[in-house]
Amino acid sequence: MRVNRRIAVDDVSGYELTGPLGTARLAWHGPRLVAETLGGTTYDPPIPLLDARLPQTPLMWNGTVAAPAFVSEANATLTHVATDTIFASRKTAAVETVLKLQAGRRRIELDSWFVDGVGLVKQEERTD
Repeated sequence: MRVNRRIAVDDVSGYELTGPLGTARLAWHGPRLVAETLGGTTYDPPIPLLDARLPQTPLMWNGTVAAPAFVSEANATLTHVATDTIFASRKTAAVETVLKLQAGRRRIELDSWFVDGVGLVKQEERTD
């Protein structure tokens, strides 16, 4: 991926990233990393991917999801767990976030691992 340009995401300054899997529009909104666009899907308001405060309770999100094949009202929960992951061939402390999104009949789960000082190092997505 590469940073394509600086853009507004919601009401803050963010970045548009492009790569083989499409475009992402991300920004830090206070302590939260939020996404307005991920791989051709747009979220209004931007959906949280990480809260740097590592909250003990799930974050709730409600909004609209617009993908090439559908537009739907949606809701999601984001949880945070301190864990370890393999990064640079060794076990490294990380924060795993699990975003569970319900949009109409579609259910999507996005697991992301973040390493302090590095950023996103691994991601898995499951649908339905």
